[in-house]
Amino acid sequence: MGITNKKKLGFTLIELILAMSVFAVTLPVVFGLFFLNLQTRTKVLILQQVKRNGDDALAIIDGMVHTRGYSIYSDQAMTIEVCSTISGSSTPTSSQTVYFKDPAGTQFYFALDNGKIASYSASMSPNPAYLTNSKVEVSSFSISCERSATFSPPLVSISFVVSQLGSPVRHEERASLNYQTKTKLQNYQ
Repeated sequence: MGITNKKKLGFTLIELILAMSVFAVTLPVVFGLFFLNLQTRTKVLILQQVKRNGDDALAIIDGMVHTRGYSIYSDQAMTIEVCSTISGSSTPTSSQTVYFKDPAGTQFYFALDNGKIASYSASMSPNPAYLTNSKVEVSSFSISCERSATFSPPLVSISFVVSQLGSPVRHEERASLNYQTKTKLQNYQ
């Protein structure tokens, strides 16, 4: 009697159950990591857009006020000068627009226009020039000034909040950054 050797053509039940359980555990983890990566990437892109707009706007405003600002007014006709004497408090209030005059006598100012920061100047074209794009929204825009000593230039405070446009449903799509700085006029009269 001879022993016949049969070749195995399939898997045992235990091997099948073990392979399926490995796939059942591994597959959801892989998909979860993939979707988490997509959500993180979305958040990074949104935050990058908000940060780029805020950084650029703050740098332009700070640079223009610091280098071109000569005197500060609370009215567009440039008759009421503010921060020309020691006041101890910020003037004008944050709801008013602050107007700057450069050494050549050209007026420039910054204002909030439909959720975007606009720079107005007689020497610029186009007028206004928007410092933020349409993908972000700016709120709480404020420019004020104060003067601490008679012979020191005024200290101009700039602050605003930049967030992405609209109201996202998911938390990972929400991005908002606060910006605040103070600068002194380089060419104060």
